[in-house]
Amino acid sequence: MNVSNDFLNQALLTSPISVQSADEPNKPRVQGFLVGRHLKDFLLFGGLKALNMKPGETLVVRMLLGNEVVGFRTTVQGLLHEQPPVWRVAFPEQVETVNLRRAPRLAVFFPTDVRAKHDAPDTQSVHMLRAIVLNLSNGGCRFSSKTQVSAKETVHLSFSLPGDRLVQTLTGEVLEAGRSRQVYSQRVRFTNGAAQKGPLAQIAEWMQINAPFSFY
Repeated sequence: MNVSNDFLNQALLTSPISVQSADEPNKPRVQGFLVGRHLKDFLLFGGLKALNMKPGETLVVRMLLGNEVVGFRTTVQGLLHEQPPVWRVAFPEQVETVNLRRAPRLAVFFPTDVRAKHDAPDTQSVHMLRAIVLNLSNGGCRFSSKTQVSAKETVHLSFSLPGDRLVQTLTGEVLEAGRSRQVYSQRVRFTNGAAQKGPLAQIAEWMQINAPFSFY
């Protein structure tokens, strides 16, 4: 899905960005900021000390705008200001949304608390279990546990994203469940709702920083 450049014009100054060199992919991905626009044809990036960019180098950029992650390619024009360093890059010809729900989920490994609610015609039960999140997107996840959670059950997951102490709580529906030896695996789709917006936005921002650039 293409996004008009007018959409990029609406980006807030000091919006966080993730930047990686397309010419030298072995260079580390670094975090910086969109700090402004110069004249008509250029954007200004700050906070990219570790990238050691050079004029003419092609960059892959990803940023979060509202609840959408967008990505584009641009070319380094030069250093506009040395201290603090501010780089001038070409205004992108095309900006595209990144549909992370359709992209391969990011492999992860971190603990989560799961509260599963099972509704049956004659009873209703709730059980708590400790599990491990194995992959994650802003649309769902997969977790493994020693206790089975059946398909179509509603689950509430509470976890902290790697590198973040904030506890995220999300509700989802188990789409499928399987077993390998003594370990059960459940695939979950996060549900929509007002209470989900904050945690899903946090996941989208975390994915923006950590998801690979392989789709470019």
